[in-house]
Amino acid sequence: MLAKQLIDLEKAPDQPDLTRAKNQLKTSLMMNLETRPARFEDMMEMVMGRGHRKPPADFLREIDEVTPARLQVSLPALR
Repeated sequence: MLAKQLIDLEKAPDQPDLTRAKNQLKTSLMMNLETRPARFEDMMEMVMGRGHRKPPADFLREIDEVTPARLQVSLPALR
């Protein structure tokens, strides 16, 4: 079963599945930022790791830019 799932990673996801996954990820991201402690923690992690804070709108835009082709994985070792 695991080998089949790994092999299936070579196929690009269909658009409805990708849209659903992107919506779930964006919803999760925004819900996690609703509380003040979570926003503070997120801000501090970004400042410590990147030297600056990246606004949530940037993450949402990057999620929207994901395409099925970008998600395909090459698994030549399984062939």
